[in-house]
Amino acid sequence: MVDCVVVANIDTSVEERLSTSDQTSKTCCRRQYVKYMNKKLYYNEFFSQLRVGDSQWEPRNEFKKRQLTLCEIPSFDASFLASHLEKQGITTHYINYYNGMIDEFVDTLNKGCRFVVLSLGAMFNSIPIVKFVRTVKRSHPEVKIIVSGSYIYNKRATSDDNEYMKAMEIIGADFYITQLPGERQIEYIIKTILSKGVSGNEKFEELQYAEMDVNWDYHYALGEAPVMYLKTSKGCPAKCSFCNFPIKNQNLTYSDLEIVNRQLNDLSARNIKSIIFLDDTLNIPNQRFDDICKLIIKNGYDFTWYCYCRLKELTEESVRLMVESGCAGVYVGIESADDKILKAMNKGASLKDYDRGLQLLHKHGIPTFAFLLVGFPGETKETINTTINYLNNAPIKYFTANLWYADVSTPIYEKQEIYRLEGKHFAWRHATMDSLEAAMITDQIMMEVESAIWVPNENFGFQGIPYLFSKGYSEKDVSIILKDTQKLVESNITGEVSSCQRYIDRISNVLNKKAKEK
Repeated sequence: MVDCVVVANIDTSVEERLSTSDQTSKTCCRRQYVKYMNKKLYYNEFFSQLRVGDSQWEPRNEFKKRQLTLCEIPSFDASFLASHLEKQGITTHYINYYNGMIDEFVDTLNKGCRFVVLSLGAMFNSIPIVKFVRTVKRSHPEVKIIVSGSYIYNKRATSDDNEYMKAMEIIGADFYITQLPGERQIEYIIKTILSKGVSGNEKFEELQYAEMDVNWDYHYALGEAPVMYLKTSKGCPAKCSFCNFPIKNQNLTYSDLEIVNRQLNDLSARNIKSIIFLDDTLNIPNQRFDDICKLIIKNGYDFTWYCYCRLKELTEESVRLMVESGCAGVYVGIESADDKILKAMNKGASLKDYDRGLQLLHKHGIPTFAFLLVGFPGETKETINTTINYLNNAPIKYFTANLWYADVSTPIYEKQEIYRLEGKHFAWRHATMDSLEAAMITDQIMMEVESAIWVPNENFGFQGIPYLFSKGYSEKDVSIILKDTQKLVESNITGEVSSCQRYIDRISNVLNKKAKEK
């Protein structure tokens, strides 16, 4: 018997996503899914059905060996939480993927587990949470449910009191953690109810990633995890006016390199194929970044790695070390190719900085994954065309374009009057554009950028690239899969379906050829 079970990932469906969406959100969503066999499927569901077989596959069913889902990748934040609770004397069982580990989850509850903690990343609606909570409460009403993570934080930060309370009432859990990371609060709740030595005077000081290692033993119930996330710092050094990262992670702290070394050694011993560093910006400060690269080189690890980085801060020496240490790709926040927009975003970088950084990476053969943000205050059709032209001529391998999310907690709202900005979330307008127009323009970007490969951001994202590589697919395989799937996605917009079967057959052939080899 354990005190607590930590759950990291819950499947959501396209239909759930669309059922609570306004017109703008539905327009955004049509870039994320494929229509197949009378169903709307996210990329991972579509690929899984082609591999498992039409007659055997059902979405959100027990995990199958041929299924493809990023939920295989352990959540770092939930892992960190589980490790912390164990260190505090709270016995904890970790469930990385609820929908693929339902029997194990139920068995843990049946043995007398007292608490369930949902540690969730960003989600578009609460339907999967509501369904999970109701399922647990129906079968085990005595279990206390704590919900934490980005979804709850964002709901609290962007809602008034009444709106927030109504949303939590619908979810129906027992406790909600509105701070990030929130490990101390969760520990306090559990210890209070279990009467495990709580003083009643807790200050809830934030945990620092330097304080502890993650226990990776939690992550092998599904078998060998091919890709792992790792975070070596907390907080973001940038102050972009569209982002709440600097607000919710105000204290920028770093793990000691000794702990980073131990974590990398542990992961390497488990035959991990790739590591994705989740630091908001790994290459700041530059010297620490170089030291991490040198550490990887010195230890001679076999894995490849990926990270988020800022183009402006890249140096020739840093990129050389990245190549030598096995860097296989970087995620870069381009956002826009218009300097006026970049200045309004407070990006602290210009197009000239982007050009230099991208050319440096291209020179050394490191692929880039570019993020774009569409519709930020000041955006016009002219700035969009500038960005499209830039992407078609820049050395960028993969890209995604996301609609600007009007978060009232971010710095841009301090200039609300200047931009004549009204509304919030995905229902907004400003002096030069409204959210629905921007959503349709994002479709245009997807279809008009031809030199880079489109990647959806929901239930796949850029993490999906190293994930497919880890399954044995080559760069050529992945290019075919993603380019052909994009053609299917475009049919959601254009209505053109005459050649869809040709793309489906080719995707299936590539996916199943490699599956048979394995």
